[in-house]
Amino acid sequence: MLRVPPGVEARDRIAVYRDGYPARVLEALREAYPAIANICGEGSFANLTRRYLRDREVSRSSLNDIGRRLPDHCALDPLATGLPFLADLARLEWEVLRAFHSRDWAAVDPTVFAAWDMSDWERAVFTLQPSVSVVRSPWPIRDLWEARRTPRGEIDIDLTDRPQTVLVRRNADDVDCVALPTHEAEVLESLSGGATLAATLDALSESDAAAADIGPMFSSWLAAGMITAVRLAPTDS
Repeated sequence: MLRVPPGVEARDRIAVYRDGYPARVLEALREAYPAIANICGEGSFANLTRRYLRDREVSRSSLNDIGRRLPDHCALDPLATGLPFLADLARLEWEVLRAFHSRDWAAVDPTVFAAWDMSDWERAVFTLQPSVSVVRSPWPIRDLWEARRTPRGEIDIDLTDRPQTVLVRRNADDVDCVALPTHEAEVLESLSGGATLAATLDALSESDAAAADIGPMFSSWLAAGMITAVRLAPTDS
């Protein structure tokens, strides 16, 4: 029940919340998508927010989750004509936000691998930190994200033929965005999807990456605490 102080009309109190909602959404989206907001500029970003809020599903979302559908919206928004990287940059920013709020799990103890033989490694299935994700784009989205605090008029990024694949991961109280070579992204995507190491190596053999690359990759993931658990898949009978 809405309790109204004496002398104040209920409709006036409700109007305060109704009229203030778009402003709160604008601020929430600005915090979630700082690179998008910076590149678009204040007026264009406010217009983007208004168009985004016309989506019925978005209008029913909580403020904590209000930006989830923005990457999909950006792919179809009129701004994408002049800013074709907009949807991919939004996907990266959403993954950064998701990683920041992800729970950190204890990293796997590296000593568990000491007694493994080759058959164990081939059957290995790894679990990665919930914050870990890979975002691919034909545009230099990491560079665009890095420019989120650069004054809009000073941003100077070459967009031509500069695809980037980005690893997003939580790092203590911050989030890292690391440019990845394509083959490392393929390995991470395969392992995070539940594939065994053997299946992943089989897929790698069809690409330009050598199986020998797995060792340095694995060591770097362990050092970064990206692997939280490991199990051995059953052997084929």
